[in-house]
Amino acid sequence: MKTAVAGHPGAEEQEEIKFLAAVAKKKPNVLVSEIKPTEIKMLPYGRTLVGVNKAASVGAVPISKGYGLQLKFNDRTGAVLLLDTGAGGIIIGRKLAEKVGVTKIAETAYGGIGNEGPIQSYVGWVDKITIGNVEFHDYIVVVSSRTDINDEAGLIGADVFEKFLVTLDFKEWKMVLNPLPKNPNVSGNEDDPQDRYIAPEMQSYAKIFRFGHDLVIPVVVSDAATGNFILDTGASMNTITPMLMSQIAKLSNEGEAVKGVSGTVKVLTGDKATLQFAKVRVRSSDIPAVPLNLDPTEFSGLIGIQTLVQMKMTIDYRDGLVNLEVYDFRPARE
Repeated sequence: MKTAVAGHPGAEEQEEIKFLAAVAKKKPNVLVSEIKPTEIKMLPYGRTLVGVNKAASVGAVPISKGYGLQLKFNDRTGAVLLLDTGAGGIIIGRKLAEKVGVTKIAETAYGGIGNEGPIQSYVGWVDKITIGNVEFHDYIVVVSSRTDINDEAGLIGADVFEKFLVTLDFKEWKMVLNPLPKNPNVSGNEDDPQDRYIAPEMQSYAKIFRFGHDLVIPVVVSDAATGNFILDTGASMNTITPMLMSQIAKLSNEGEAVKGVSGTVKVLTGDKATLQFAKVRVRSSDIPAVPLNLDPTEFSGLIGIQTLVQMKMTIDYRDGLVNLEVYDFRPARE
């Protein structure tokens, strides 16, 4: 346990004070562009075809390490960051931060899947960030002490666009942003916390839990067990915790290591499993059992890009809603 002498804050408290003092002087993450319909191109990171014969392109959806968005920092430095619904805000590596000229605010740390624990980093200001037609001023980014983030220039969470209704169309390689439906129950500041509102046109959307940036949805696994899974476009595959997997299948020690932002972690292999969530039912082959040390909430697994790429995903961060539309794959032409 860390202690601090009365009147003399410890190192973490000092950094927190620096951060609070900085954001008290100017408002962070200001969306200066108009909230209106717009599209942003998504860039696949190396792709193969799923749903059809690999030699054919008709009806195919690319499956890859993930999808990225092109960002421009301070009108001079461009970079493609991995679009990650399992991440929050913008995290970049030290190399890109040096090019951008990030103004340091305070020390911090971030973590994820891996055995190396929290990664030392700092938070800092970027005067201007442009993503397609969307522009932010005075954006706070997290800068890793590492050169890059898991071999990427950085990550961008879909929650960056939380003021919009966000649609990820993997088949068309585009992000579609639309205004959120007007909440008739709001009388004050729309940015204040509000009760969930489900517009008439969104009655078919599934309710999700939001823990910070994480989108969590109940999943029934192989019709035998239920757990809360994170919808994570930054994860290459579906994973399940050993505890939940042990309820439906025998575990093997033959699994390989999985790489995450906090290093690698040894996994156990399970068996084929079906995952049912948000009116979608998918089969996941040889789903690995990976411990998720994501305190303070216990999650049961991740739904990764391997599954999510097969459907159009619409997210309402404000009201905790998601809609998943499975693509209609057409057979390959001879």
